[in-house]
Amino acid sequence: AYDGGTYKTIGAAHDFGGLDDATFPSTREELMHQYLVFFGLMPGGALNADFIADETEVCTDVSVVFSDLTYGTPTTWSWTFDGGAPSTSSEENPTVTYNAVGTYDVTLEVSDGTNTNSITKTDYIFVITAPDSPEAPTGETEVCTNYGLTYEYTVSSVANADSYEWLILPSEAGNISGTGLTGTVTWTEDWTGDATVQVIAMNDCGDSDPSVAFDVIASMCMINADFVADETEVCTEVGIVFSDLTYGTPTTWSWTFEGGAPATSNEENPTITYSVVGTYDVTLEVSDGTNTNSITKSDYISVSDSPESPETPSGEAEACSNIYLAYEYTVSSVANADSYEWLIAPAEAGNISGTGLTGTVTWTADWIGDATVQVIAMNDCGDSELSAAFDVSVSICTGIANNIDEGNLNIYPNPNSGSFTYELNGFNNEVVVTIHNALGKNVYRSDKLKVDGNFSKTIDLDVKEGIYYMHIKGDNVIINKKVVIKK
Repeated sequence: AYDGGTYKTIGAAHDFGGLDDATFPSTREELMHQYLVFFGLMPGGALNADFIADETEVCTDVSVVFSDLTYGTPTTWSWTFDGGAPSTSSEENPTVTYNAVGTYDVTLEVSDGTNTNSITKTDYIFVITAPDSPEAPTGETEVCTNYGLTYEYTVSSVANADSYEWLILPSEAGNISGTGLTGTVTWTEDWTGDATVQVIAMNDCGDSDPSVAFDVIASMCMINADFVADETEVCTEVGIVFSDLTYGTPTTWSWTFEGGAPATSNEENPTITYSVVGTYDVTLEVSDGTNTNSITKSDYISVSDSPESPETPSGEAEACSNIYLAYEYTVSSVANADSYEWLIAPAEAGNISGTGLTGTVTWTADWIGDATVQVIAMNDCGDSELSAAFDVSVSICTGIANNIDEGNLNIYPNPNSGSFTYELNGFNNEVVVTIHNALGKNVYRSDKLKVDGNFSKTIDLDVKEGIYYMHIKGDNVIINKKVVIKK
């Protein structure tokens, strides 16, 4: 029946905008369906199966209510619930439970006695359960309650756990805080006895059983060893000052420095050096004449060294100084290197820049002679030795200044917007093609192109407007030609 709404016509050829009494469409829902069909957002037809669940992410054994949203007037419903109980249903709006963790499809087929339509929603229902019990926590097994210290206990993560609850027994032993993989205990002052630390894994489906208990002995310590180093990440042969932070009044100190020099010390605050790269433990045992206590900090000191010398750089062994080209030289990475310094000799041959694995050389105009390129690897511990020298022969290349071979290179269109074709003809050779800007920076490079009489290739450069230079180099072939880019 007409419901008094106001509707607009889509077009003269599709005039289904008005509602007439007792004609299709006769409700807003039916009209909307025609709009969706018209725009290709819904298939046409008297039936269009659809449904919704009140929850799609659920816990095991929790009921899910499915509601039919089919367009049309279905009279029968055939549901299939992958992993569900029941696994099928002919109800219009069934209730289903899932007993196993997983991701499940749901299918609905509907019929009005004449027409049939179905829909499958893949991976529609996601089922989880409460987490498994965590493993036993780890941490200090003997603690002091008379120095106001806090102690941390940790546990490995548990699948599907969103948070953790930490427990300490007996409760009068202290307080434990934390909702993650670390629980922090503040022991009740001067409390003594045996205590346990446990942890529970939790998610929206429930809580796990408590973990196995981690046993702790709490006592009033007359002395509690502790220390700190002024640096824990150091270079070889750099002195480290260790400072005693023991609670109590120690009168003797016994230090053990794995990998250190000296390897042991009886000083209160010794200075130690390390000569070999590695990671080392440090142990301190203290005594006040009556009571003894010790602490070991594993992998406490990390020792590095300056990098080894890089390998010989690689790049062009012959360079032209009478055209403004940038030549790149590269080197393989070196362990522990943070940056690199590039060097050219003699200095008057040109300039070299770069702090990474590539050094870029701009040769001094018209300079002639033999030059070398070297590189140093660096980090906070120092510099490596110079790499072996890479020899470069620098000369004024014949034909470059006058472009005598320019006729063998044709560029069109030129000027262009960055997309153009170049042709090479009149020689047989293997060449390297580079394009650089007016500052000598390469914007294009193609190696080992084989020219057999004639060769052509189209390039699309994404560069700014300006003048660029195409450089062709091979055995007995050097061509340089201007390319003008206009946007």
